[in-house]
Parts: sequence; structure tokens; C-alpha cells
Amino acid sequence: MKMLVFLLVLLAIAAAIHLRAGAREAAWEARFPPLGEMIEVDGTRVHAVVRGQGPDLVLIHGSSGNLRDFTFDLVDRLAEDYRVIAFDRPGLGYTERLHDRGATIGEQAAVLQKAAAQLGAEQPIVLGQSYGGAVALSWAVTRPDSLSALVLVASPTHPWDGSVPGLYRMNSTTLGSALAVPTITALVPRSYIHDQIRAVFDPEPMPEGYDDYVGAELAARRVSLRANAKQRAALFGPDQRHSAALCRPRAARRDDPRHRRYDRGAFDSRGTLYRRGAAGQPHPAGGRGPPAPPDRAGRNRGRHPPRRSPRRIALRGANPHSAISEETPMTDLPFDGAISRYFKEDAPAAVREEIETWGKGEILSTSYPYDKRWKKKDYEATLEACQVELVKLQRWLKDSGERVAIVFEGRDAAGKGGTIKRFREYMNPRGARVVALSKPTETEATQWYFQRYIDHLPAGGECVFFDRSWYNRGVVEKVFDFCTDEQRQHWFRQVGPFEKMLVDEGIHLFKFWLNVDRAAQLKRFLKREQDPLKQWKLSWIDVEGLKRWDAYTNAISETLTLTHEPDAPWTIVRSDDKRRARVNAIRTVLHALDYDRKDLSRVGPVDPKIAGGPDLWHG
Repeated sequence: MKMLVFLLVLLAIAAAIHLRAGAREAAWEARFPPLGEMIEVDGTRVHAVVRGQGPDLVLIHGSSGNLRDFTFDLVDRLAEDYRVIAFDRPGLGYTERLHDRGATIGEQAAVLQKAAAQLGAEQPIVLGQSYGGAVALSWAVTRPDSLSALVLVASPTHPWDGSVPGLYRMNSTTLGSALAVPTITALVPRSYIHDQIRAVFDPEPMPEGYDDYVGAELAARRVSLRANAKQRAALFGPDQRHSAALCRPRAARRDDPRHRRYDRGAFDSRGTLYRRGAAGQPHPAGGRGPPAPPDRAGRNRGRHPPRRSPRRIALRGANPHSAISEETPMTDLPFDGAISRYFKEDAPAAVREEIETWGKGEILSTSYPYDKRWKKKDYEATLEACQVELVKLQRWLKDSGERVAIVFEGRDAAGKGGTIKRFREYMNPRGARVVALSKPTETEATQWYFQRYIDHLPAGGECVFFDRSWYNRGVVEKVFDFCTDEQRQHWFRQVGPFEKMLVDEGIHLFKFWLNVDRAAQLKRFLKREQDPLKQWKLSWIDVEGLKRWDAYTNAISETLTLTHEPDAPWTIVRSDDKRRARVNAIRTVLHALDYDRKDLSRVGPVDPKIAGGPDLWHG
């Protein structure tokens, strides 16, 4: 009888623990929901966040983490120059486990590579942090043709002595998985989780707001504790214990000449190849042995390489540009020099003459109200005053829960990205997002046209910048016959009511059309064509669009006429002088909103010659 009572008590305790664990998991997931989209890869749902435009850059987080490590700050910084794809690794965050045995780095690399390919990233730069660096290196070793560069940050990439820490070893066993894991989920104090986060940054202070944003509690869910423990234990399995770089069977690597160098060495955290020689000594085949262990006994021995926060990586200037080899050929002009050829052979004579006779500091437009660019000193002083007010504005948004959505449209090379950058330069990037969607996926193409933009509308306290928007249908899709006339007319009937709903919902909606003269646009394209750091900005649409200036003019004129509504008016910004365009776009927003501690004495009024209604649009 006593034994029966004892068993019933144990069952009651176990049930209570599982109920409490389930309740805490539900609360954590409600507090830290998925941020991006779910992609299905071979039956596994993968969580991904995609932001920005440019070369594809994949980010893979470390142990006990999730993609919020990156989206806290780093993603928005990189999105100014790259199309950034951040993944949750299998079993962590919101990506499903591959199986219950503990996915190896090779298995994780395979599913993330397929997910990236589904998102259109066929040969991305791949950045891996901490454990994610081992996954990234496995991707590079086993699929070298599916990435363009590899960036490793504090990654376990060469042999180290030691074993799995006790907690991971316990949680990876059957008994620990059944008993210890739910107990940890049910009872782990919030203060302990906070201390673990803070330890990541020691001796530096934890960034403000990081603890409340990153969602470290998600790693304390039962499924994540089990996945994390078994993945860590798998690193010391018979196939992986020597090095994260040795992630293929020896015979398979030996038979493939592309991978022979990986068979004889490993990489340090800077990406340097070390061959297997005595510690710190040259190897007969070239290179050096792994670095000698430190003199102080026990220092960094038997431990995982130190985990580094992506926030600290960003502050210390980690830049994926450093991953690109200096030998990368950059001599060929994009599209075989089509822009230069257009300038020489097809550009109107008047446009060509304007560019050829242009003088430094002059404005390339005969109709622009100013002859010279705004003086840099005056521009920078006014821009700083504007940005001070934007910081106040963002504080007001956070305190009041108000929402702002700003749409940037315009001709190619009109300066949309640069203007957005000046808006956000000193704003907290977590509350000032950029939305720059790529072309619709097959699924999105079957949806209501506005549907994919709705997911990116601002939440309370946010300001969202749309770098192109639903107005693609009004202009670009018309010019290039990406939609039928019936589809476009249907869109015209819906866009007004759609925007009125946003405004009625309480969203402060601003619509900017940045316009640039034909000669100024072509000159900017020529500059991009010659600049290897900006060539990625050019697309086939840009090249073909040069020949369709008049078609663009007609589509723009019709769109502005039909969509300039009292609830959602257009502000035309003449951007032949980027400095005046940026400042006057910011002034427009600041003057329109009544935020706390507003002081526009140094900001100045909106220049009506630069920013105003559709009457400013000159085609």
C-alpha cells in the first residue's frame, strides 16, 4: 500500500511538472512569437527572417540561441548592404527537430542549405556564430558549390580536448530527457536565465533591451533542451569528435580532390587552415600545426570555444566583406557593360551632353530649382538636428504605442535607400524596420496582392520603412507587362480603400515619391556600373528601364493621379540633390506628427520647391 501511495505521489508530481512546463512554454512562445516565415524542407518546417536587398547573406546562430540573437541589431545593420537570411537551427527557436537523436552538423547544414535555396539564395555568403560556425563549415565542406564565401565567428572548427559539460551530458540521455528536462523547464528561475545571458557579455554590460528581446526562454523549452543537448553531444560522437571541419567520411573526402585539404587540417576561428603538425610547428606540406595551448594550466582547455554575442560582433566591426577573397574577379562590368553602351549609343543627345558637360557640385537637371548641391556643412548640421528629433519621435512611439508606416517609391536610383538610411541612422533598429521584399514566391503570387505586405505593417511603437511597396503594380509591373491591364485596374480600385483602412486603424501613413531627372539617373547608373562595391544594386530591370523612360513616365503619372487621396496623400520629393531630398523627407514626417518634446527650431520648414504635392512631379 505504501508503495502504491508512493507511486501515485510520483505520478502526481510528474503530472504537475509537465503541466507547469507546458504552461511556461505557452507563455514564452506568446511573449516571443516567430518573427519571419516558415519554409517546409523535406517535411521539416524551418523558421527564417529575410530582410534587405543585395548579395545573399545567411546567418546561423550558436548553441542555446535562436535567430533573435541576430535580429536584435545585426540583421538591420547588414540589411543596408545585403539580403540577409537568418535561420533558426533545427530544434531551436521555431525550426522543427529533424529527429530525436540529435541532428549532426552535416544534417543541419543540409536542411538550411535547401531552405536558403528555396528562398532564392543559391550561392550565399554563409556566416556561422559559435556552434553555428561548425554547421556553416560543414555546409562549405560538403556543398562547396552552394555558397560564395564563408565567415566563421568564434566557431569550433579544430580539435580541442574535453568532454560534453555535465548538464548537456545528462539531458542527452534517455533518463535525463524524461526527468531532468521537464523539471528544468518547469522550475528554472527567470533570474538564472538572466544571469546566463549577462555572462555572455561579461565583462562588458549587456545592451539595453537585449534581455527582453532575445527570447532566451525559448531555449528552456523541453524540445529545445533535448535538441541542444543531443546536438552538443553529437560533436563528440565517433564521426565528429576530432573537428567540426572533418564532417565527411575519410574515404569520400580522399576520393574528391576538391576536399583533400580539409582531410589534413582544420580551421581556426579566423578561417586559417591548420595542418596536422606539432603544436605551433610548420607542417612539411605547408601551413602550421594548431596553435600551442596556453601556458596557464587549465585555461581554455577542455572547453567549448567562447560564445560571442552577435551584438558584440557588430560593435567590433565584423563585416562579411572580409570573407570575399581579394582575388575575386571584379573586372567585368555587369550585364556586359550594357549601361555604358546605352550611354554611348542610345541615350538622347541632350542627356548625353548634360552628363559630359557636368561640373562638380552642379545639379544635373535643367528644371531643378537650385543650380548647386547643398553645402555639406549646412546639410550635415541640419541633418543632425533632424535626427535628434527622430530619436525623440521614436521614444514617443514606444511610450504611446503609436505606429508609423513610411512608403518610399520612385524611379530607380532616385535615392530611396540613402534617404531611409538617414532616417534610421540613430534610431533604435529594433523599432525602425526596413521592409524590402524580393519578387513574390510561387505561393505569394497566388495570394491577394496586398497580403504579403500586411505581415510587415508596424506593431505598437514601431516605425516601418517600405523600400518599394504595393505600388510595384502601378508602375514597374505595368511597364514590364508583369501584370495584365485588368489586374492593374483591379488594384487601382482596391489600393485607396486598403490605405484608408490602415489610416482608420490608427497607422500614420506617409507616401514619398522620389523623382530624379533622366540625366541624373543615368549618371548614377554609370557610377554604380564602375563601382565594384555597388554593382550588386544594378538589375536587369534597371538596364531595360533606361530604354523605357517614357513608359515609366506614363505609368507614374497615372498612378500618382489615381492614388493621391486625402487620407493617404503623396509627397513628391525632387531628389536630383540627395542632400536636400533626405532632409526634406525627414522634415515632412517631423512636421506632421505631434510627439513629446518637439522642437523644430533647428530643423527648419519643408522646402516647397523640393517636397510637396503631385504638382511638383515633372516627369
